[in-house]
Amino acid sequence: MKLSYKKLSLIAFLLLALGFLATSCKKDDTGPEDIGNPRVLYIRSTAPEQADSLLTGAFMGSLIAIVGEDLDHTVEIWFNDQQASL
Repeated sequence: MKLSYKKLSLIAFLLLALGFLATSCKKDDTGPEDIGNPRVLYIRSTAPEQADSLLTGAFMGSLIAIVGEDLDHTVEIWFNDQQASL
């Protein structure tokens, strides 16, 4: 059986395509047991000229950036009995 160059290239391409389709990434299941406790590292202003200094207080309606760990699944934040809009 003699394979031509075109048939050999087609077979190689199909095998390569099948290899790409057969491999997959691991599914990222982050259930409640996989989520860590949220931790706030610091709070800063969103203004670029003040972004290097941390805040100790802010007025109602001020735009702030809360930087921390495991904040991906945060659904609400409260400051002194006032709910913040996210």
